[in-house]
Amino acid sequence: MGRAAPVFVAWSLGICAFCAVAYCLVFPAPTTGLTTPLLAGWLLERMPRWGYNLLVRGLFSVALIGFLAAMTVALVAGPRALRAGRARRGALLCVCGLLLAAAYCGGPMLWYARSRHAMDEMRAAGRARMAELRAHLESGRAEGAQRDTMWQFYARGLYRDEGIAAEIPDANGRLISYQPSEADVAARASYVRMLEGLQSPTGHLMGSAAWTALCLAVGMLTPLRFPWVRRKTGTAAGREE
Repeated sequence: MGRAAPVFVAWSLGICAFCAVAYCLVFPAPTTGLTTPLLAGWLLERMPRWGYNLLVRGLFSVALIGFLAAMTVALVAGPRALRAGRARRGALLCVCGLLLAAAYCGGPMLWYARSRHAMDEMRAAGRARMAELRAHLESGRAEGAQRDTMWQFYARGLYRDEGIAAEIPDANGRLISYQPSEADVAARASYVRMLEGLQSPTGHLMGSAAWTALCLAVGMLTPLRFPWVRRKTGTAAGREE
């Protein structure tokens, strides 16, 4: 395993990088950072929905498996190479494995922190816009049909963001509670699901840290040669003599 480990790690990382780039190119979401909407649209026009979903999930799964395989082999083979006296190879594998483990443990936490910060900024900006719009409406500068349209827009936005049915004036100037439509209810439900889906990856952090510790323990505690391997080697040597 000592000689094959660096090659295996390099191949696994190469496959992971290729699938990760392909995933970013075909996945039509701005969170990937390398989105190509034209390519995603071209694939969606020429592939059935189930085939496109299978392609996206397959690329992500292969990239993740390649990453985990490289990290696991590096963390196990690195300490074993150091114990066997191959200092340069062992140090290289250990550094590579620890860097991959740090990325695997900390990557989701960094993504969560950035996403949460962006989400909080978006919600704060939405509240500021709603407050500014209400102040503009209450000042009386909007009149007629434009005022009614702006009150409806304000009520829809407040219901979607906060789930509150605001009181808005009707045609006679009386305050009435806004009655959300089915589209408003669906938009609110989608918004709530988006907020609930952004959960802290604490469980992933604990699991990845435990897996890293297990790989290092296997590399440091398992014997360098197993008895049945020595017996097989000894028997073959005896036959050659």
